[in-house]
Formats: sequence, structure tokens, C-alpha cells
Amino acid sequence: MPGSWLVRLTGLAVSFAILFLAGQILAEDKTVELLATKRVALESGWRTVGVQRDAEGNYYVLNEADGVIWIYDKEFSTQGRIFIGGEAEGRSPRDFAVTREGKIVVADWVGGGRVSVYDHNGSLVSSFPFPRPWSVATLSTGEILIAGFQKGQLVSVVSQEGTPLWTIGSLVPITEEPNRNAFLNVGRLAVDPQDNIYYGFSFLPEATIRKYSRHGDLLAELRPQSERVRQMATMARQKLESENSFGGSMIILALALDESTGSLWVCSAGQIFQIGPDGTTRKVYQFKMAPNRPVGAQGILVENDRLIVTAQRYGVWLAPKPE
Repeated sequence: MPGSWLVRLTGLAVSFAILFLAGQILAEDKTVELLATKRVALESGWRTVGVQRDAEGNYYVLNEADGVIWIYDKEFSTQGRIFIGGEAEGRSPRDFAVTREGKIVVADWVGGGRVSVYDHNGSLVSSFPFPRPWSVATLSTGEILIAGFQKGQLVSVVSQEGTPLWTIGSLVPITEEPNRNAFLNVGRLAVDPQDNIYYGFSFLPEATIRKYSRHGDLLAELRPQSERVRQMATMARQKLESENSFGGSMIILALALDESTGSLWVCSAGQIFQIGPDGTTRKVYQFKMAPNRPVGAQGILVENDRLIVTAQRYGVWLAPKPE
């Protein structure tokens, strides 16, 4: 795939975010306002794309623009930072995850793509090539899940040294052009405490989330149906069919599990969706920094009593977890 085509494709795709609604048909007037209460992790601002927590309660925040993961304690006091690829090397991180033993796994597009593993002090443990990794997650037993520009499967499962173990899921045939089809099938990953794997297609016109067992058995597929989703799906298909269009429209930006309730939380275009274990949408929230100031949520971490939300333009914010 030519580099310039890929840059244009990715840039255009990320520029277009489409509203994602899941489960039952929901009217716009049922959207609930979710107001941020405090900004934290002040060192990370423009192009903050994700937040994770380790078993000790420390937080990690990825800043894509600087290629840095900031490390914070339980009170969000700064503890250090990890320079992805080293201070002197190029870097282009897309996603990261934290293993249960506290190692940090980073998906990086430098040099065509690689996945790197760091210890909690930021020392490099391992690094191996992978074509354009888009999202990463980890199983409870330490294996790494990678979603990227793959032509045969959705997810590769590898060891922390990069040894291939097994694959999960098959691509949806969107276009006959293999490279473009691989791009349009990339997705976001999340894992629940039982090691069930959730795959949210980033660019599939019909918003879709698949749930797999850790070994790749398809357990469920959420296909949202509403008038708004149908309108957005029509627009996405028109973009895909346009001869002048290089990319798709981003549908799903992030997934997160609420370990206390089993609910799945989805970020898309400034709105946050709470989907129950039965697959139905419980609530749709409009995330705002202040009244009448909606914020595009890029990532989310769900805790017992609060949500931690990241936004590319505005950094990291706390919000009360709705009852």
C-alpha cells in the first residue's frame, strides 16, 4: 500500500466521526447530559487518545502527538513518562493496553508498524513488527490481542515476545480491493474479566460489535437498528462508493467494560453509550465540559464511581458514573 495513500486514507477517516447508537431505537430527546467535573493529567492535552489503569491503581495516559505515555498515581499526581521508541526515535502510537502484571503494550505505526512491551518503569521488554496495528488489548494470562491492517483475520493473538498463537474473527467483505478492505475492517478491542473479547468495527457502515470467546468462538453480534443509524449508514456507504473518496467514516472510537456490572461502554462522536450485558442500550450520554459545550470523547475508562474520559482536543476529564 503506498504510504501517501495510507496517510490520506487514515487522515480522512479520522476526520469523520459518525454517531453510534446500539440496541433499541433511541430518540435524540432521550440523550442524557453527562457533565465533566474536573480535568486531570494536565501534562497531556492535544491528541490525548486513551487512558488505562493497572492493578495497583496507577493511571497511564497516551498522548499521540508527543509519543509519550504519562504515568500517574491514584490521585493523578505525575510519576513519570514513557517515551515510545525512545526519546530520539520516531514514533506514531495508535493505542495501548496494560497487562494485569503492569506491563504496557503499545501499538505504533513507526517503520510500517510494530508492537512494543514496556515494564512499569518504562524499560523496553520486547518489540516486534506488525502491519499497522490499530488497537491492542491483553488477556488475563498475558497474551496480546492485536487488531490492524490484516487481510485474513480481525485479531491476532501473540505472546509478549510476538510469537503467533491463534487468530480470531474473519473480515467483512466490503470492497474487492484487499488493502482497502483490510483498512475498513480495523476495529477497537476490549476484554472483560472472563476474557471475552469485544471487537467494535471502526469503519463498517452498519455499526457492529462482535463478542468472541478467548479462543475465537463468536458469542454475540450487536447490530444497532434505529433511524439515525440507518441515516449514518447510508452516508457511510455513499462515501465508500464515491470514486473521489479514499477513506471511510469512523463509527466506533473506543470500547470499555464496566467490571462491576458487565456493561459495555462505547464512545462515538462526543456521545457515550451504555450497553447492558443483554446487548440492549441502557442510556446514551452527551458528554460535556460545561453546559452547552459538548466534547468529542475519544476514550473511556469505567470505574466503580466515576468515568475517566479522554478527548483529543481537551485532555483527560473526570465525570460521575451514572446510576
